[in-house]
Amino acid sequence: MALNVAPAFLSDHDVVRRRWPTSSSPAISDRDVEPRETPRRVPVADDEGYRMATEWIDSQLENLRALPLNWDSYGGQPMSLRALQATRQLAEFLALEGWPWPVLVPRADGGIALEWDAPRAELVIELTATDDPLRDATALFADDESGDQWEDRLATAERRIADALTRLANR
Repeated sequence: MALNVAPAFLSDHDVVRRRWPTSSSPAISDRDVEPRETPRRVPVADDEGYRMATEWIDSQLENLRALPLNWDSYGGQPMSLRALQATRQLAEFLALEGWPWPVLVPRADGGIALEWDAPRAELVIELTATDDPLRDATALFADDESGDQWEDRLATAERRIADALTRLANR
C-alpha cells in the first residue's frame, strides 16, 4: 500500500511546477528501515521512469511511517506526517530533476534525513518534525578529498546542493 502524501500539484507529472521546494504543503494528519543501495541516475523523463521513482520513494516512506514510538530503543518518535509529506515532495522533485535518489533515514525527533553517500563525500538534508519541515530544513555537505564542508538552510542552498549532488553522482 503506497503512502499517498504527494501534494496535489504533483499528481500529474506532466504539469509539475519544477520549483525548488522551500515550504511544505499543508500536512494530512499525524503518524526496520533497511538501508538500500541508492540508484545512481534513472531517467524520469518518461512514465516508466516516473513510476519507478515514485514507487521507490513511496516504499521507503511506508517503512518510515510504520516506525512505532521508541523505534530506536532510545525514545525515538514516530515519523511526523508533515515530515513524511515534505520528504515525498523534496525526493520527488529531485528525482524528476534527474538527481540520484537519496536514502531516507529516520531521525529520533520524528523528522527524516535524505542522505547521499559516495566515496569520501556525503550530503545530508535534514527535515525536522516541525510545522514546516522544508522551511526549517538544513543541508550539510562534507567532501574529504577537497576538504569542502558547509551547512546551510535548505531554502538558500539550492545551488550548493546541486553542486554537491553533481560531485556525488560523478564518483
